[in-house]
Amino acid sequence: MDRCRAIVDFCNLILKKPSCLEFAIQNLFSSNISISSPLGEKIGRHDLKDHLEMWLRAFSDLEFTGLETSQKDNTVVVMWSVKGIHNGVFSSILPTKKPLEFSGISIWEFDTNDQVESLTYRADMLGFFKQLGFYLEKDAYPNQSEIRGNHELLLKTLMKFGTEHDILTRSEVTCLAFYVNGLTAKQIAEEIGRSYRTVQVHIANAMDKLGCNHKNQLYDRMSNNGLKHIFRDLYDLLQEKTKQRNKIAQ
Repeated sequence: MDRCRAIVDFCNLILKKPSCLEFAIQNLFSSNISISSPLGEKIGRHDLKDHLEMWLRAFSDLEFTGLETSQKDNTVVVMWSVKGIHNGVFSSILPTKKPLEFSGISIWEFDTNDQVESLTYRADMLGFFKQLGFYLEKDAYPNQSEIRGNHELLLKTLMKFGTEHDILTRSEVTCLAFYVNGLTAKQIAEEIGRSYRTVQVHIANAMDKLGCNHKNQLYDRMSNNGLKHIFRDLYDLLQEKTKQRNKIAQ
């Protein structure tokens, strides 16, 4: 079984033919599938079906704009990006008719019967709700008012995220800031004007220095060190700089 192909086919099928959702879930997922998402923890095919139906009802025209897969042993990692119009109720939020684009990562763990027994996904939900007009206030951290608008201070603060003898480089911090906020390596390469391969190397080196094998470990490490909001401030600042450059270029 080509697990990467099976995942891509599943994702495309449920967007094009939502009526096939239950059939598609029965074929690919184990009966005790464990689901972990920014919206909570779920167990079983029925919960998975309810979860996916909520997304499909809220964004009936949802489509993938990017879908990259990689496999190691029984694990498939998917980097994805989607867009759609918020034309249905989502988690008690009434339709806003606003266009939305966001991206994230999902980790699919297969059992010996080639069925998915664990599905974990992470996405930039802060940016997601902000696009819908629901801005979630960021938690404060020490000296945030002094640091948040200063590119150099943000970089220096986050470079210490590494170990004493193996600190992160400026490029690694910059790539991580985009990476943890949902951008794929290709999207990051476009943002910073570097090659796709260079960005992959920076992310891999940073993950290695931090002792993280996947994005979930990185999120946990950031949270435990109180750095997730600093990374968000750097991301916001980098995005603003990009907008200013584009405006000048026009």
